[in-house]
Amino acid sequence: MGDADRLLRHFERDIVLAAAALSGFAVTLPGGGAWMGLSVLAGAALGWFSFATTRSGVDAAVRRRARAWTLVKIFTRYGILAVAAYVILARFRLSPAGVVVGTTVLAVAAAAAAVRSLRSRDPRPGS
Repeated sequence: MGDADRLLRHFERDIVLAAAALSGFAVTLPGGGAWMGLSVLAGAALGWFSFATTRSGVDAAVRRRARAWTLVKIFTRYGILAVAAYVILARFRLSPAGVVVGTTVLAVAAAAAAVRSLRSRDPRPGS
């Protein structure tokens, strides 16, 4: 397994951990509760889907697959993402604040990856 694969595996794990932690925190807040926790999880699902869409587009570009078909797939996935966001906010009436907090799981996972990267470097004396 290459370093890039390991980094992505850790990043995806950090997304799940951040979603669980933020959702648990939202449940314990005053005025939060289960509905707010569900809102955070729904936002995290939207964030993960956006990440997966971007990742598949980058993978396709690296492998130089058919560009037109790749663009159709990317735009279709973002259309699905928009419909899912509409359903979450307008039909299920989940908390917009919770959904926004849930979408930050990507930023939290990226911060965890940055901290992990900085901690894993060996300081070299005399450099």
